[in-house]
Amino acid sequence: MEVEKSIMPKPTALTGLTIIEKVSEVRWTLQLAQAVLFADLALLWKTGHGILEWSASTDQLLGNSGILVVSLIVFGVFASIVLPVVGMLFRTLAWQLIINLPIPQWLQTERDYTRKFGSVRPIELLNLALKENSAFLFGIYKEHSQKQTKEQVAQLEAGNLIFAVLVLATANMAANWLGLSGISLIAELCSALGEQANLVLAVAAFMTFIALKWTWFSDWDSGWIYYPPLAKRLSQNDENKCL
Repeated sequence: MEVEKSIMPKPTALTGLTIIEKVSEVRWTLQLAQAVLFADLALLWKTGHGILEWSASTDQLLGNSGILVVSLIVFGVFASIVLPVVGMLFRTLAWQLIINLPIPQWLQTERDYTRKFGSVRPIELLNLALKENSAFLFGIYKEHSQKQTKEQVAQLEAGNLIFAVLVLATANMAANWLGLSGISLIAELCSALGEQANLVLAVAAFMTFIALKWTWFSDWDSGWIYYPPLAKRLSQNDENKCL
């Protein structure tokens, strides 16, 4: 059995397709969190009052209509261009650190390449499709590849959203250090939690780290395609080589 060391865990019930299926359910929540945190920072910068102190009266709305429109435009650019680029740079740097620095044992796992029953690797099916000039087999391979690519893109996008919320939450928590007057949204939350604030922040930071690890630093696997005829032939070849 061929075994390779990997820094990421094997797919489990909490990874892979399960995470991808949950992305559509939490995407709007993460985007809303970005908007609220950004709006809180914008109001602190312009008015000195956070979003919790913002009045929804007509006069207040009209008075702040300009800053709201500009903030909306800036947020669109920030969320769609700036944060994804920063996230990509951060992820690239993190990968370099992971590759070049000693990895803690708890981040490692064994990647098992043992052939699954009746299944073949995508490249094995592609080679057979090309050899036999089979449109049917190539169609199976293409469908599998497109599905894998879609899942990987969705997973990376989920990581981008999580990273964006992390950046904005950090900026919101450090609003006073950034020279913004007033009490930020997270500062209000910490005040309401009292002595439990540090514990809640620590748990939130740990969960964010785990979420980024699952979405950004997954050990991509091309997966298996169920095709017993080829799997049986390849298994027989492997047995003959061992004799």
